[in-house]
Amino acid sequence: MRIKIKKLCLLFLTAILLSGCGKADLQKKLERAVTQGDRKEVARLLEQPGLDINKSNALFLAALHDNPVIFNQLLQAGANPNASVLDRPVLVWAASVGAENVLEMFLEAGVDPNKMDGDGDSALLLAAATGNTDMVRLLLLAGADPNITNLDRDTPLSFATLWGHINIIKWLLRSGADPNIRMPLLLAIDNNDVDAVRLLLDAGADPNILLSDGTILLGHESFAGHADMVELLLQGGANVNAADQDGITALMYASMNGHADVVQLLLRAGADVNAVGQDGSTALMYASNKGDTEVVQSLLRAGANVNAADRDGATALMDASYNGHADVVQLLLRAGANVNAADKDGITALIIASQENYTEVVQLLLGAGADVNTVTHEGVTALLLAQRQGHKDVVRLLKQYGARE
Repeated sequence: MRIKIKKLCLLFLTAILLSGCGKADLQKKLERAVTQGDRKEVARLLEQPGLDINKSNALFLAALHDNPVIFNQLLQAGANPNASVLDRPVLVWAASVGAENVLEMFLEAGVDPNKMDGDGDSALLLAAATGNTDMVRLLLLAGADPNITNLDRDTPLSFATLWGHINIIKWLLRSGADPNIRMPLLLAIDNNDVDAVRLLLDAGADPNILLSDGTILLGHESFAGHADMVELLLQGGANVNAADQDGITALMYASMNGHADVVQLLLRAGADVNAVGQDGSTALMYASNKGDTEVVQSLLRAGANVNAADRDGATALMDASYNGHADVVQLLLRAGANVNAADKDGITALIIASQENYTEVVQLLLGAGADVNTVTHEGVTALLLAQRQGHKDVVRLLKQYGARE
């Protein structure tokens, strides 16, 4: 945004400079002749005695308008190519407006291509951000640092990736840009730029980086359901079983959001179907909570432990029952889920479904042999909870299966 604003202000800046408050008459005339592109007038004024060319902004204005002929006239007359205007080297100004012809002359004059302005922006940073491939090439060949950073730690590669300048990305990587500074891989992924992702991974970008929120890149894309990016990351060496700071793996992220295609990708790549998060949750629990039958089936076929319990003793069957996912409950029961498993408070799937008024789930659980009279650690039963909530159909069903008052 800062770059765009500066470019938009150039015309206004030119007007201010030309106003020349307090400037000698010759200097103002020279600046106006440069702005108008009047080479003859520039040549005439340069021959006038008393003109101090470096007290004017003539060189800046020639660069601003990318006028190589006048720019050369000024250099030959002794203009300083290392001059700055408003705390920004004229070289950097030239890059910001895409003045390729003049920029090449700067470099030929020996100006350091790594000069920075007050914000830490260099010519290469601005050329990369604005997508000027020819200018980037010129600067790199002249020795510009491909890993230079501004005050915000932006790099030419991060700028080029952010704006999708694929040819500039190629030039920077060939010139030694580090693909792991400022995480350009994440920028490419967020832009859904498959070509940039491939280039960065091939150049050594780390697919196992931990993001600022503690998540892993593979998990980030699995949660979003971006199968193409997940596949690219896996091909680029992403650890399929890496976990974030909470112990959540990519498979868990894909399962909790119901991304069946991503789940399949991860399983084929060797994802541990029974990996456990810090709270004891598994991919099957997340999928059961979501109610996605396709994902649940995939996990079960891959060997998911249907009776695994989290830190509180809850199982996938309880998660499915709590949300009324009858199809998932049926799948889990067929896979051998313990219908009478209880959590740390003595609560079973039947008690949960009865309280939540999921009649179909209650029927399935009772049909699978659920103990209708199980008592929680607080001394309540499924029947008592259903009665308190006024769930008449559930109460009737429980009594049919022998529930006691």
